[in-house]
Amino acid sequence: MLRTLLVCLSSLLLQCLILAQNDEQVRLENLRYYLSGIKDNSQAMRYYTDSARVLELLDKLDGVVQEIDSELNKFIIPEVAPAEPPAPEETVPEAEPSTGEDVYSGGFPTTDEEQDEDGSSSKLGKVMPFNIKLKTSLRFQFGINSLAMGNDVPAGIIDPEIRIGSSWFTDLGLVRSSKLGGKKSKVKLQYGISYLVNRFSFENDIRLTRQDDTPVFVPVNNAKGNTRLNIGYLNIPLGLRVDIGKKSGIEIGGYGGVRVSTVQTVRLREGFESIEEHRHSGYQLRNFILGGTATIDVSGFRLVGRYNFSSLFKDNPNYDFNTWMIGTYFKLL
Repeated sequence: MLRTLLVCLSSLLLQCLILAQNDEQVRLENLRYYLSGIKDNSQAMRYYTDSARVLELLDKLDGVVQEIDSELNKFIIPEVAPAEPPAPEETVPEAEPSTGEDVYSGGFPTTDEEQDEDGSSSKLGKVMPFNIKLKTSLRFQFGINSLAMGNDVPAGIIDPEIRIGSSWFTDLGLVRSSKLGGKKSKVKLQYGISYLVNRFSFENDIRLTRQDDTPVFVPVNNAKGNTRLNIGYLNIPLGLRVDIGKKSGIEIGGYGGVRVSTVQTVRLREGFESIEEHRHSGYQLRNFILGGTATIDVSGFRLVGRYNFSSLFKDNPNYDFNTWMIGTYFKLL
């Protein structure tokens, strides 16, 4: 009976040691699992911020994570060697406990099917898309614009005088950025869709019209203010951005678009009346445009230059103008 009691006590002690060992192992695996989640989240946050302060804090976080990982690697879980039960007496047939196999292996499954590839015990894994490399931003560009003359205006044809201070452009667009190469790549492909409006203000009291399918500017009598010509284009931009440091970079690309809106505003004064006309027509303006753009980004301040390679008007003997734009942009989202 004494030997039987010793066998039972040794079995119980061995089970407690195995329980303690497995508990420590599970804790270590959980720590490593949550630490890997912190790494993935930190990497994902870098794709969604342009703030130098946030990037600096993320670098510090990566350093802390590496220190924690180093400490976890120092943990050593001692292996528990199975104790050899004392030899049972020949006269005592019940020396071997009938539930010994169940005690050692019944409640602690360790098969590979119940663990993930990274060693964690969770079957769900990481379901969040931590390593998304694409992001979309809502951008608003604005600045001044004017017309560059290709050929001189023929004699007898009115040359429009652009008031640059009142002539401006706006561009509202959705732009998606995608890194080219690995995580450390500094080159991004940018593409999207935008709506561009060019507004021209004329100082010499004229308005645009069409004579014999040819665009021509004619005088406006009793003009109250500068005539304005607004032209809207729906564009598809495509370009590249090269990051220089954490907050600066250069962007270069092009765009193609279609003219979708043309409105000319003329304000008149007749006696005691003020009249505002909104005239809609094609005015022999070109329906499709192609242009180029270049941007210098220095610590969040962006200088944008744009030029339409396509002339403003369709081929005609009077005017050969190309639109140029200088401005900036900021991100709304």
